[in-house]
Amino acid sequence: MGRPTANALENREWRLVEVRGRPAVPSTGMRQAGIRFSPDSVRVSGSGGCNRISGTYSRDDDRLSFGPIMATKMACADATLNRQETDFLSALQATTRYDITNDTLSLARDGERLARLVSAPR
Repeated sequence: MGRPTANALENREWRLVEVRGRPAVPSTGMRQAGIRFSPDSVRVSGSGGCNRISGTYSRDDDRLSFGPIMATKMACADATLNRQETDFLSALQATTRYDITNDTLSLARDGERLARLVSAPR
């Protein structure tokens, strides 16, 4: 397994496919859970599935951490989607390491995979 590189992580749309061992709830458009890393501002933005999210991140080799993640406060009528969003935000805050294999980004802490995302087609 090689070291992840910044250009493999940044300036790409990453779509959530698994969080805390559960497959992601399918969704489309603006409500599709995922994130994008913007290196110029060192910010991350995206969607938790119901709400828009944004915050800061720090990356060094395979280490990755997120600053406070802010989210809009729109109601999420779907209980499954609401749970997924809560778990996804929690996974982001708990992340200490990342790995990219092919088009898959894995977020982890202490060897535990917290979330898995795939690069969206350009």
